[in-house]
Parts: sequence; C-alpha cells; structure tokens
Amino acid sequence: MKKIIALGLLFASSSASAAYDCTGTVNHVLVYADGSVNLHATYRNGYTYVCNLKNDWKGVSPQACKGMLSTLLTAQSTGKTINTYYKSYTCETLPHYGSAPGPIYIGIVKS
Repeated sequence: MKKIIALGLLFASSSASAAYDCTGTVNHVLVYADGSVNLHATYRNGYTYVCNLKNDWKGVSPQACKGMLSTLLTAQSTGKTINTYYKSYTCETLPHYGSAPGPIYIGIVKS
C-alpha cells in the first residue's frame, strides 16, 4: 500500500511541475519605457509579459531578455513561427500580463 501511495505522489508531483511548449506566430510585440516586453501570439488570446530589458524578472535577466526580444522581432518581421516554453502552465492557462511566469526559452521554429 505504501508503494502505491508513493507512486501516486510521484505522478502528482511530476504533473504539477510539468513544462509546456506554446507554438504560434507573433501578432504584436510591445516594449514599454520601463523596459517591460509584452507579447501577443496566436497561441493565446491575450498579452503575456515576457521579460524586462532593465531588471531581472522571474528568472529572466536583462541580457536574456534582449535575446528574446530579438527573437520575437525577427519572427514577427519574417512571419516565422515561435516556440515558447513555460513551466507549470499550459498555453491556455498561462496568466496574462505580469502574472505570467518567465519563459524558459523562446525560439524560432524552422519552416
């Protein structure tokens, strides 16, 4: 019985910390005067705060943010698809604006 309970806890903890890919095209990229970068992509209906160009934000450094912004602007201007990776949220349940977690990565999908 203890083994079954331990196994159940293992599955419950692994699903709670799952990570998810979101794939789509970039509709809008907004950069605010305070350095915040917001993204509106086709994989969800709303803006998502991605990072901050001036300050560390939820695990994303300003240096990493510059790379992410470059990736987003390149994808937007070329019409390429992006792939973002988040921990603990699906694309549909990802919080809007500043409530979102920092992305693990943002990349361009080869097509």
